[in-house]
Amino acid sequence: MKAYFAGGCFWCVTPIYKIYGVDSVVCGYSGGDEVNPSYKDVKAQKTGHRETIELTYEEDNVSFDKLLDIYFANVDPFDGEGQYIDKGFSYTLAIYYQNDEEKEIAESRIKALEEESGKKFRWL
Repeated sequence: MKAYFAGGCFWCVTPIYKIYGVDSVVCGYSGGDEVNPSYKDVKAQKTGHRETIELTYEEDNVSFDKLLDIYFANVDPFDGEGQYIDKGFSYTLAIYYQNDEEKEIAESRIKALEEESGKKFRWL
């Protein structure tokens, strides 16, 4: 299985997943129109891409829901400007779901966290 999360600087979130039953973590970019964008252009906010990680995992070892637990424990969903010291669109949050089930799980988790916190997520 694969999951794709934009959670700020991809180098910062990559190590988190390596210890939770994820087979591999690959850094890349998602969401923009430019084919094969350079790191320099993405970081300079020129491409419309977000820094994104691709997780390859076995559902017997870790669920998509557990991956979301890890994601939400390591990002600030109320910061629409980026994550922590990294600011700009390329550092904003996104969950790139692969099917309707993942979409439903992600939306349900976001709604529950919003209700619990009394705050709205800041997704662009």
